[in-house]
Amino acid sequence: PVKFSSNSTPEIGSMCIAIGNALAEFQNTLTLWVISGLDRKIEAATENSQELLTGLLQTDAAINPGNSWWPLVNLSWEVVGINTAIAAWANGLGFAIPLSQNEVDYIMNSIQKFGKIKRAYLGIKYTSLTKSLADQLKINTSYWEYIWENGIVANSPAEKAWLKANDVIIEVDWNKLDKTGLKDYIKNKFPWDTIKIKVLRNWNTIDMDLILGEI
Repeated sequence: PVKFSSNSTPEIGSMCIAIGNALAEFQNTLTLWVISGLDRKIEAATENSQELLTGLLQTDAAINPGNSWWPLVNLSWEVVGINTAIAAWANGLGFAIPLSQNEVDYIMNSIQKFGKIKRAYLGIKYTSLTKSLADQLKINTSYWEYIWENGIVANSPAEKAWLKANDVIIEVDWNKLDKTGLKDYIKNKFPWDTIKIKVLRNWNTIDMDLILGEI
């Protein structure tokens, strides 16, 4: 059986190997290069459909029709993603859906619990603080998540928990949002799970419980 990486997100510059039957003609093709970008968003199209894909790994390993939907692995032969799409107008620019052991466990647990894959929902529009935005807000960090003006979705779990625009989310379940972002804590939670969050509002910190909804 294949092994999956324990890391939810590979690092930019880490080596990766794409495997598959390129062009459905050249069987067992292997191509090597690096992860060149993270969290990419593209519109992928076939002759009959079009779909918005988000959170993708970008790689310059050669992905072609035939090795799409085959694994993208690291140098420890652990699966880190599933080859998915290419930028047809570019040279050597491909995209993979990230996949880790945590994600596989979540999918299996969700199917066992609900009979299908369910995703939790928070209901905010936010951005990770950049240094310039942190300086503008006079906040001495660039790691927390800042909720936009008009960033609370109506009737969402965030609104019901009294989160407000311009709040800065500091912690989730007592974990500081430094190297790991908010979405990485939420993505393996089930709908109706309760999370504890700490926010900075008007120079005061507030702790609150939030019951996640369902997408």
